[in-house]
Amino acid sequence: MRTFRGWLSLALLTLPAPGQLAVGTDAPTIAFTDTVNAPLGMRELADLRGAVILVEFWATWCGPCRAQIPRLRTLHDTCADRGLVVVSVAEEPAATVRPFAEQNGMTWPVAVAEGAMKAWQVRGVPHAFLIGPDGKIAWTGHPGALQDKNIELLLATAISPLQKLTEQLAPVQDLLDRGQRGKALAMLLLLERGGKLSEPSRARAAMVGAALQRQVESIAAAAKDAEGPFARALLLRELVDEWQGRSEVTMAAAMLAELEKANAADVQAASATRRAQQHFARHELDAAAAAWNEVLATSSEAGRALAEAGLTAIEARRKASAK
Repeated sequence: MRTFRGWLSLALLTLPAPGQLAVGTDAPTIAFTDTVNAPLGMRELADLRGAVILVEFWATWCGPCRAQIPRLRTLHDTCADRGLVVVSVAEEPAATVRPFAEQNGMTWPVAVAEGAMKAWQVRGVPHAFLIGPDGKIAWTGHPGALQDKNIELLLATAISPLQKLTEQLAPVQDLLDRGQRGKALAMLLLLERGGKLSEPSRARAAMVGAALQRQVESIAAAAKDAEGPFARALLLRELVDEWQGRSEVTMAAAMLAELEKANAADVQAASATRRAQQHFARHELDAAAAAWNEVLATSSEAGRALAEAGLTAIEARRKASAK
């Protein structure tokens, strides 16, 4: 089956693509349902506005996609600090994508987004789009055909969201590293209003602040619309834990308390899931595994499914580290 799919993906690349998103048009955003190696809790493509973004549509079963991994890794390693963000987007379950990314050394942002290929009018994988800092598509095609000069032309005005905040913005980075995104956003606003930031720091602060603002708004909206008590509790827990100082936190705390009255197991599983995700992001694998096992001990069906995927990702990371 994999051999056939690999052949099919190559065949699709040779077909004409009427209506495909054209160079010079605005790139649609993509809402991610799961991410690996994401900067600042990236939830959608719009969070990266200001960077040069290489969006690659791929699949774990696609041989030609696997062949592009070394090239994408090189681009990430050499250009991330200069403002390039590689984002590999798949439409498979997170339980499949996460272990694959770990096992194959995909150290750049990898995302899951259902329906993204249809929205971007992509008919076969791998297929890539290069997006400039202005949000417009600058190039599109097979990722293997992308030339360095296409990227270099755009990097001059790019801002890297993957680069740590330093110098005047170092205190903001400290808050972000501790998961205090609400306080980080408040500090950014104070620094911008103070009028003492250098031009590069002011541009960086504006980009990060806009991304954080979009994030808290999207999390709050998603929490209200979430299907199922576990999904809602997970988003509410994130607001309460990381966005102190924001008005959304008061709403989230009240909703979480109300939800717990009838769905205590899901709320408990959501809290343990948040801890597991944070430990995993810090490469604290034993602690992450312990938290995932807490989730498995609850009666939350949705939580257990996520915990199993999390434990699989931990095992994949351990195997990759042992090589």
